[in-house]
Amino acid sequence: MSASFACHRCDYPLQPAEGYEGQFVRCPKCGSYTSLPGAAQADGYACAEPFKSCPNCEQELPAQAILCTRCLFNFKTGRRVNVRRALKPFFRHWGGNVPLRLAIAGVLLLLCAPALLWVDRVGVVIALCAWPVLLLLAAGAFCTASLRRDRQGRCDLITRQWVCFVPLPARTCLLDRRCMSIESSLEGGGAAAWVEALLANSIRLRLFFAPVLVLIYLYAMVAVGKYAVMLADDRGSRVERTVIYRCRRESTMREIVDAFCDVARLSCS
Repeated sequence: MSASFACHRCDYPLQPAEGYEGQFVRCPKCGSYTSLPGAAQADGYACAEPFKSCPNCEQELPAQAILCTRCLFNFKTGRRVNVRRALKPFFRHWGGNVPLRLAIAGVLLLLCAPALLWVDRVGVVIALCAWPVLLLLAAGAFCTASLRRDRQGRCDLITRQWVCFVPLPARTCLLDRRCMSIESSLEGGGAAAWVEALLANSIRLRLFFAPVLVLIYLYAMVAVGKYAVMLADDRGSRVERTVIYRCRRESTMREIVDAFCDVARLSCS
């Protein structure tokens, strides 16, 4: 029976079988090669030690290893092997509710029809001329967003700003999950809260101006949007926030946030 000895790396006791004197054995605990007493270096081994360390993950491997089994580092090329599998392409678009915005603008435009009875007044004429322009600027100013992922896993955010229902050039942003996150916020204040306070506290306004205030309230809630989804980009010294999309339903906001978290792997804060 051959004598037992310890592994030169982890001191694990080894007991080689008969007939293996003068050879190299592999430690079952740490995986390194240990020479038995009286062993000579194998021909063509080209290394004084029977193992080497991976420069990327520091795993110790046999001296003749070409590819690291842990991080797939190639010792010949000096780079990691890219084995990222092809992903299913993904595309999702969130529009700005253009038909609904046009309908709201048309209804609000009809409200100025009673003012045609006083067209002889200069102030009424100026108001009738300015009203369509204000509607186009208010209802026609919004943002649309698209999330796209190719087979290589590259995720792009495409945003387009609309002014007076005229689309401006699209802006493409490459999403980076290391410094970007998604934020959702509730924007229920502003004009919507002001109209709610008027309808709740003033009986006279509720009697005479309720239809107009209700339409303005619907425009503030539907066309402008109650919920907002923002992209937070950490620039180190500051965090730049960009509104991706505004919507009136919480389910739409959750859908957008879930899509960015699942597809682009962004965190939600």
